[in-house]
Amino acid sequence: MSEAGVVGGGCPRCARGRGCTECAHRTVWDRIHALPPPGDLTDDDLLSDEQVQAFIRDGVLLLPPELGDWFHDHIHQRCGELDLDKPEHNVGNNFLAQIPEMEHVLRGPKVRGALQSLLGNGYVMDGHRFCHPSGPGRVPQQWHKDATASGYTRRLFKVGRAMLMYYPQKVIREHGPTGVIEGSQYCSMHDHLEMLSGSAAATEVCDDGRVVPDPPPEWGAQRALTTPGPGWCALIHFDLWHQGMGNTTPDYCRFMLKFQFYRTAVPRAPSWRHTAAVWRPHEAHGQRPPLLPVWLAVWRWMLGADAVEGADAPVVDWTAGATTRAQVDTLHATHSRVPCLANHECVGLERRAAQSMLQPPAAKMARVDSGPPGHNEVAGVLAAFRLAESDAGRQILINVVSKGGVGSAGCAAARRATDALALLPPRSVTQAAVAQMSAVLRKGATSRSRLHAAYILGEWATAPVGEVREALLGGLPTLVEALRPTGEPDGRVREAVVGAIGIHGTLPGSDGPALLAAVVDMLEAEPLLPAQPAIALALLHIQSECPLPEGIFPRCIALLGSRKDRYAGSLVLELLQRDAAAGDPKLRALLNCLMWQRWCPLTDTKSPY
Repeated sequence: MSEAGVVGGGCPRCARGRGCTECAHRTVWDRIHALPPPGDLTDDDLLSDEQVQAFIRDGVLLLPPELGDWFHDHIHQRCGELDLDKPEHNVGNNFLAQIPEMEHVLRGPKVRGALQSLLGNGYVMDGHRFCHPSGPGRVPQQWHKDATASGYTRRLFKVGRAMLMYYPQKVIREHGPTGVIEGSQYCSMHDHLEMLSGSAAATEVCDDGRVVPDPPPEWGAQRALTTPGPGWCALIHFDLWHQGMGNTTPDYCRFMLKFQFYRTAVPRAPSWRHTAAVWRPHEAHGQRPPLLPVWLAVWRWMLGADAVEGADAPVVDWTAGATTRAQVDTLHATHSRVPCLANHECVGLERRAAQSMLQPPAAKMARVDSGPPGHNEVAGVLAAFRLAESDAGRQILINVVSKGGVGSAGCAAARRATDALALLPPRSVTQAAVAQMSAVLRKGATSRSRLHAAYILGEWATAPVGEVREALLGGLPTLVEALRPTGEPDGRVREAVVGAIGIHGTLPGSDGPALLAAVVDMLEAEPLLPAQPAIALALLHIQSECPLPEGIFPRCIALLGSRKDRYAGSLVLELLQRDAAAGDPKLRALLNCLMWQRWCPLTDTKSPY
């Protein structure tokens, strides 16, 4: 081919080489190269108060396309060319390196604006992503919550994680759209320690197509996420119950490209287009679980530590209408299901004594209601948040957490109590409460109680006031000591402790750089801390408030090349990119290129994530 044919970078997809000017791919690739780089966000790119409140309530937002149909048709064609609908060709996390053009979707102003609005400035894309095909005749998935790729982790009422689902084609009901249960992100069947121990002992999987009960209607309305055209995105709360619905077409494959994002900084002020702190009633309230006190707690948290306490927020006596004894009983309401063997949280299987390690002694059997699985979850969550409105109720919740949970009822009560305590407003956190939680972390009777205590202490650190701040700072040595070889023996508790340290490192008066260096020490100690992605997130959390200490940069480079953990490596790459943001533009460009085109050597078709 003549030299004149080699222009514009050529076509990277054509078998005839980069000099090709004749195929359709070349035309599309030239148009992609001509797309403008991402610019600064404007107010119009951010979500409104109404949209943020809708996400808190429903757990899902649909985002319209920002690029032309030609681009989305190209992505759909690429998915087909790469045979991503076949397990033997689906390379899991590495599909982004095969289709780096997806950067133009993920860095579009409306997508970035929505993510920043919900996850704050400095949010990070996780190393896990997947192309989910829905081929002809596919049966519906079971309703489920995803587990993080690195394992079962705590469910979060706050908006700390989100999933973005991109559809390169129009999605109609027959294609097998994603189904969601709006408002169900606050409802669970098990906590993550139950998932770990229960699924390890389980012998069955609730395979797609198997008759397993749906979550109860009290959890919210079921909705199919159909789209009017190609290129739409669904942004959902990470813990929202969802499923891939059945594909009834004879010959059409629907693709969905899924990405995960994390918050790396606690909210100090609204990160969206904020106008008023009042919670606005909406007609959809009647079609969602009646969890207004939970929504208000999350809304208050998102307004930020610098928000005026109680500004325009409704004041409601949530304790009215039920005695404390009745609320405690409801707090312990549970079900008769156990986790299945699958890598997700589902409705689960009927309890069998020979199947699950979670079967409690007869004397400690939980009360099991006769309704559908999980039908009492909403009432249990409400009871926890109602108890959290009074001093006496908060003490009851602290006592429940300190016991750690024995049997299904105790596990459910401790989980709900922890979620309510973690979202307490700063004025309700006392020095005595901090001391009690610190004592549970040091000498709690069960791993579950210590894990809950570490999480609560971290969340209370987001907006400490007065003597509480001093108590929290004084508790830092307890957190650090828990990570030493002679400290906390349970890896999941250490993971929670690392998260708490990451948040504490941003406190006024806390030595964030020293904590950052200490966490890097722990990240390098593989036998001590197997939960490396959590530690990398702690690094990002502290780094969001202070620069990297001297000498940390080369150690992070070494960690990036480590084969210890694929997800820690991707997060460390993000850390390095942020550190280079104000430095060498060439290094910054190189790291940005790696973010979108890096091929993980630990990931292949046999180990896609």
